[in-house]
Amino acid sequence: MKKSLSATDNIILDGRAKLLYEAEQLFAEFGYELTSTRLIAARSGLNLSLINYYFGSKMGLYEEIFKIQLQEINSTLQAIFASSTPASEKLNTFLNRYIDLYSLNSSFLRLLFNEYLIHSKPIIIELIDGYHDENMRILGEIMEEGTKSDNFKMINASLFYFTIMGVLSANQYMLVKCDTDHIKKYLFQIIRSERTSLSNHT
Repeated sequence: MKKSLSATDNIILDGRAKLLYEAEQLFAEFGYELTSTRLIAARSGLNLSLINYYFGSKMGLYEEIFKIQLQEINSTLQAIFASSTPASEKLNTFLNRYIDLYSLNSSFLRLLFNEYLIHSKPIIIELIDGYHDENMRILGEIMEEGTKSDNFKMINASLFYFTIMGVLSANQYMLVKCDTDHIKKYLFQIIRSERTSLSNHT
């Protein structure tokens, strides 16, 4: 029988989650170096000592943000591949998950890009590289399945993966953004020998 959480348990879970949330926002806004543990605690409304209690250090908190976010994305994508839906539907869901990441979680996206560009924290880069490797593996499996059943071309999964990220990244900074349906149509056409332009949208 699953034990119910006590009021104290709920406070602990809420406090830990609040520290993670507020720290992510602050790290994205000011960067790792300029975000102090004192600022994180103040923004969270929690005692400074709780950061060390839950995470060991500021770096431990920073690392935990990446672990949780990347694992959540990987788990979602693994579930997509494990489903019994056609490859085209799996790819559509895969793209939707990435579109959500780029459109709904701008704070973590900034952290992800900053760390990948700066390469200043080896432990974080190791997490990011593992995340990319696993997602490329999943995408490759979907694409291989699609060549057998869904009229997909045989193209390099790694190149297509980074094309997806490049297109979504570029769209973030366009003055006139493409709608998500057009982006997905463009990406599908890459692997189905069809031709379209990302700029040809209404």
